[in-house]
Amino acid sequence: MCTLMNSKITGAVCLDGSAFSYFFRAASTPNGQSKWQVYFQGGGWCYDLPSCAQRSTTYLGSSTYWEQNYTQMLPTFSGMISSNPSTNPNFFDWNTVYLPYCDAGSWAGDVDVPVVYNGTSLYFRGHRMLVEVYTQLKVCLSFNVKASLPSRYLILEYSLTFHS
Repeated sequence: MCTLMNSKITGAVCLDGSAFSYFFRAASTPNGQSKWQVYFQGGGWCYDLPSCAQRSTTYLGSSTYWEQNYTQMLPTFSGMISSNPSTNPNFFDWNTVYLPYCDAGSWAGDVDVPVVYNGTSLYFRGHRMLVEVYTQLKVCLSFNVKASLPSRYLILEYSLTFHS
């Protein structure tokens, strides 16, 4: 798991204010080293402050629950993000980024001041998390994005057209 280096400084935090992290699996062959796929975990929205406050105490709203829920996920990724060439012949060897969902707003929030409900501070900052993830990937791993982000899957080969 990779924690955003500046998460607390930039405000790129989960719904409960915990630091955002993501999973990265490096390409397994030289052919896959310039190819990337990014998986956005789904999770739905919270629709009002009571449901958002409740969600902030779960793995869909707080990174504090991820260790117990996600540490076994990377080796068992399936489908398009599997590293098994027999089940995923097209993308098995690509760099893979898995973005766990914890903002409750489909990665779109960018509210400066936390919303407080019954003493619980709620941070709607999904957009900031995406900006920080891409900044960190670009700086640390030479990741290059040249198009807008789709909703669930982002698959690219540098300047290749996005597929969703």
